[in-house]
Amino acid sequence: MLADKTSKAFMLRINSSLSQVMFKFVFLVMRYAPIGIGAALANTVGTNGISVLSNLGKLIGSLYASLVIFAIVILLPIMLLARIPVWGFLKAVGQPWLIAFSSASSESALPKAFEKMREFGCPNAITGFVIPVGYSFNLDGTTLYLALASIFAAQAAGMNLPVATQLSIMGTLMLSSKGVAAIPRASLIVLTATIEQYGLPMSAVTLIIGVDAIMDMARTSLNVFGNCLGCCVMARIEGSFRGEEWREEELARRHALILEQRGNEDNGDYQSDVEDHQDHQDHSENLKDVVIHHNEKAVSVASEDIKEYEPQHHMERR
Repeated sequence: MLADKTSKAFMLRINSSLSQVMFKFVFLVMRYAPIGIGAALANTVGTNGISVLSNLGKLIGSLYASLVIFAIVILLPIMLLARIPVWGFLKAVGQPWLIAFSSASSESALPKAFEKMREFGCPNAITGFVIPVGYSFNLDGTTLYLALASIFAAQAAGMNLPVATQLSIMGTLMLSSKGVAAIPRASLIVLTATIEQYGLPMSAVTLIIGVDAIMDMARTSLNVFGNCLGCCVMARIEGSFRGEEWREEELARRHALILEQRGNEDNGDYQSDVEDHQDHQDHSENLKDVVIHHNEKAVSVASEDIKEYEPQHHMERR
């Protein structure tokens, strides 16, 4: 039996109220979290001495160094092998990377990553699938952070882990880090579970929590960088990087931008129609230097090869 409108409205009100209560609860927890973190850090420093802060500084430095080494040794050769324009890619990914670094949340950088990768040369079909999937499975920075934090916990307790145990921890972290929520400090849950599983001291987590915000910015920004690079690589593999499909989408996007900027003008004006068409041809000229790299022989995209996007919304002048 189908529910009537009154029952639907009642259930919607209940769910909306429950959602507001949960958001308020999370808000209160986040406001008092710094107090709890400060108290835990003070207790650990009071128990183990001020020298423990220098060890945290070494952990932060090791993480940043490992992320830079990973980007140079792994990601840069991937860009070269996939024939991705390095300087152009760095310019395109700059804004999403900065948003992720400053907010420590890859979710906040998602819209800008979509926009920049589409402008850079990836069609909508690739960006709409690869980037969201990468947010759950392509977490390079998070995996490196969890590995370093686990070894730090063992060293803080004076434990000498055998190589087999270290490899087991690495495999566990590689699997358990997949699907981590793209919000700040979400990886601490995975770290806590791994430390408890291998009998490492839980007190090390309280130390890491105190400086986790600094490390979270680095690992999140690398996650976004790797996801954007994966999107470009998949577009290259599919043969659609700056291809015909992307050119048509780019022309349509630019034409829609022109129409949006002139939204207050009279659409029935014939002169406006002619100017829109002329502006669209000018934007088509801007694509003439684009090179399709995935062909065996790179060829320039001539403006006359681009199918002109005729505006359909204008009325004929009577």
